[in-house]
Amino acid sequence: MENYLFFKCSFLSNLFPSEHSIDKYLDKNGIWYTLNEPRIFPTVHHSFAYLKALMFEDNFIATQMYENELSFSQIDIMSRHINNVDDKIWFIFRQDVMKYICSQKFLNKQMKQELNETFPKILVNILEIDNFWGIGYDNQENAIENIDNWGDNVLGQILMSIRIYNEECEHDVTLQPFEDEEIDPGYSSNFITSPSNIIF
Repeated sequence: MENYLFFKCSFLSNLFPSEHSIDKYLDKNGIWYTLNEPRIFPTVHHSFAYLKALMFEDNFIATQMYENELSFSQIDIMSRHINNVDDKIWFIFRQDVMKYICSQKFLNKQMKQELNETFPKILVNILEIDNFWGIGYDNQENAIENIDNWGDNVLGQILMSIRIYNEECEHDVTLQPFEDEEIDPGYSSNFITSPSNIIF
């Protein structure tokens, strides 16, 4: 019952205030390019939308996202208006974009320590009803009752992969900054017990 840590709006969430720097972006062909200068964003939610706009070469929207202090709802609206979005391409690369941003977020020493302290719990995203980034349920009670029907929980998996890398770095100082690793969507059914913990 203590194997799971559910999160909504804690430091694990993409909406949590977590100023971080972005210095590269992924294009439609899956190639990373370095920005001419680092960009600072207040949350993962903001930088994720920004990198989506850059991927599809909507520089106007990207500039608006970067130069203005925007609320989550404003970011969401602008993200829906990014021009020339190809959903097939975005679905292929969105996970790589999220992994990069989260790795940047947890360069912050305090947040890195807090993430490491969640070990060995399985991190479960229940911020919203989403079968990809989350498990398809937005509260702990419903999640527990439907544990056999969980979605992919990709955000939770990304955070755990960063946590594992942090642990490896403590034992091997020659390791380079966090590199992308293959994430296995649908892993959750292999780790099912009875979840009990939640962070909001």
